[in-house]
Amino acid sequence: MTTEERMIKNFLDKYGIEKLRDICDLFVDQVSNQTIAETFGVTRQRVHQWQKCFTIKRVNITNDVAVALSSSNKD
Repeated sequence: MTTEERMIKNFLDKYGIEKLRDICDLFVDQVSNQTIAETFGVTRQRVHQWQKCFTIKRVNITNDVAVALSSSNKD
């Protein structure tokens, strides 16, 4: 399992698929890391790590996240 896959799995285990969709929307909408951190109750550094893992150029969802989101629709 890659670091990115592990981070996505850990996020899903803690927050669930709906929160993954929510945070991806926040990244696409370019909401500040501070605001996201306050929403999720984490540090801005953690949000930065998620952003680096989940997105490319801060607006495009990575393939690993897309796979996780699409696989949830099969349940």
